[in-house]
Amino acid sequence: MNETLGPYRILEPMGSGGLGDVYRARDTRHGRTVAIKVIPPDIRDDPERRERLLDDARAAAALSHPTIATLYEVGEDAGELFLVFDFLAGEPLATVIGGRPLHPRRAVDLAAQMADAVADAHAAGVVHGDITPANVIVTPRGTAKMLDCGLAAWTHGGRHRVATTEHDDVAALGALLFEMLTGHAPSEAPEPPSTVNATVPAELDEIVARALGCTAASDYAPATLAAELRGVSAVLEERSRAVERESPFVPRRRRRSLWPWVVVALVVAGLAAAGWAIYGR
Repeated sequence: MNETLGPYRILEPMGSGGLGDVYRARDTRHGRTVAIKVIPPDIRDDPERRERLLDDARAAAALSHPTIATLYEVGEDAGELFLVFDFLAGEPLATVIGGRPLHPRRAVDLAAQMADAVADAHAAGVVHGDITPANVIVTPRGTAKMLDCGLAAWTHGGRHRVATTEHDDVAALGALLFEMLTGHAPSEAPEPPSTVNATVPAELDEIVARALGCTAASDYAPATLAAELRGVSAVLEERSRAVERESPFVPRRRRRSLWPWVVVALVVAGLAAAGWAIYGR
């Protein structure tokens, strides 16, 4: 590999996949770190496959959502065709789960972020096609970032287009939510998450079931899924506050919040005493 590709300075290899070798690189124009996927010759040099990839890449590059990893550019230099993506710090969701359930509120938050992103992609005519824990990065700030949106056929080798629909994306989100709540992927006839993990609120069982069973007939849209997840999140937040209110102990943060008023009272009392000492004689 050359030390540079156009304005990008190659820093180190990061691995390889269906879309070719992946490198961490420095964008010398904008001073940012990026991930570059160098397209393999069997796609690059085949006119038909090359044009199909470019069509998919252009559609993916038009997406703009904080939960979708940005495809900045399709470039070509020194005979190499490459895609330039946002470089993401964080861990794959598969690693974050690690065979253990996440806290339900965290799982709901991540799933809602992704459902919002998928709704935006579908509105732009783009189907993700490969929503899995390995294709989602969780950043240090807790934000989900979905990789390779709209490029599933190519990440699997690009030999043919993946036969997937918008409903498949919703079903994949349901499977991902199930795995976040239980620590493992759903079986063909999955149990309700709350029976697998007692900390899961029962309200999520129906949502997961509807998403997993999403078909053209059910027409469960990702925007609806996101809205329902946020509704559950609000319920969980209110329950948490209710438990806090009923606790016989005053939380430490509330005790600290009284100090400014105590200080004000002491200052006022001190000023009053000083005034009496001066003027009360």
